Formats: sequence, structure tokens, C-alpha cells
Amino acid sequence: MSNLDTMRAGYERYSNRDLAGVVDDLFTEDIDWKIEGLIEVTGRAAVLEFFNGLAEQFAGHTITIDDAIENGDRLVCFVTHTVTRHDGESAQLKAVHDWRFRDGQAASLHEIADTLAFAVFSGQVPAPAAA
Repeated sequence: MSNLDTMRAGYERYSNRDLAGVVDDLFTEDIDWKIEGLIEVTGRAAVLEFFNGLAEQFAGHTITIDDAIENGDRLVCFVTHTVTRHDGESAQLKAVHDWRFRDGQAASLHEIADTLAFAVFSGQVPAPAAA
């Protein structure tokens, strides 16, 4: 199974809220997880805590791979996050996931995303005034 196949299955499991299964099966114990401007943690437990926080915050969250480039132990995925608030409102947010693998498991993730759009949609900051 390629790293791309592994992540396709992982994103599907994540989207179905199999959070602990994804963390335990797909990530190394010492995974380095960084989302630029949002979070930087190390280890499965910290990633699972982050996932659980998102699961509480949103009624739904799916990740779809739009395109990918795989080279050895590196996989870069261009993804769309579809997040749904508890009031039923949904948004699609684009991101780039830069994965590194070790022994068939993800050892690091560096995500670049529009964190302002996420913060506005999630209610963490007010929407900018229309010009």
C-alpha cells in the first residue's frame, strides 16, 4: 500500500470520526504535528486531544484529497476540509498537507491552511467588515 493509499483511508476514517483508530494505526508514537498559525504538538496523545477538540467544536469534518504528489517517504496532499457547525452551516477550506512517513506510518505533518477563514467560520474572530 502506498503512502497515498494509507492517507486516503486515514482521511476517510477521520471523516467517519474513528479518531483514536486513525491516531493509533497511522501515526508514529512521536508524530510531529504542525498547523501553521494554529497548533504545534508532538505525540499521538496530543494529536488525539486536538482531534477530540475539533469533534466537539464541529458537527462534521471531512477531508478530501484534491491532488497529491508522492516521493519516497514524503507525501504532499492538496486537500479540502469541509466543516459543519452545529447550526448546520458548512464551509470548505483549502489546505496543503506535507506528510513524512517512517516505517509505513506518518511521522510528521506540516499543514498550511487559511487559518483566518477557519477562525472566522468557527466564530473565534469576527468576520471582516464588507468593503
